[in-house]
Amino acid sequence: MEYLDQPEHDNSRRAHPAFWRGKHDGITSVLEIISNIMMGHDDGSGTNNHTGIESMRRGILAWKAEVDKALSKK
Repeated sequence: MEYLDQPEHDNSRRAHPAFWRGKHDGITSVLEIISNIMMGHDDGSGTNNHTGIESMRRGILAWKAEVDKALSKK
């Protein structure tokens, strides 16, 4: 059986297997970015080429800096 890309089936039971692999890999990549920030492995240098993900990254980095600052005052 030959699989053909049919975007109308994306995110449904009939989606092409590559859709699910790509979705899984994308989610895994975003979780890795968040984990790196939370574990202190991301110092804020560099950028992500996806503007939405980079905006999220910058927001989480700023939030973590505020949490770290508040915790250091205790």
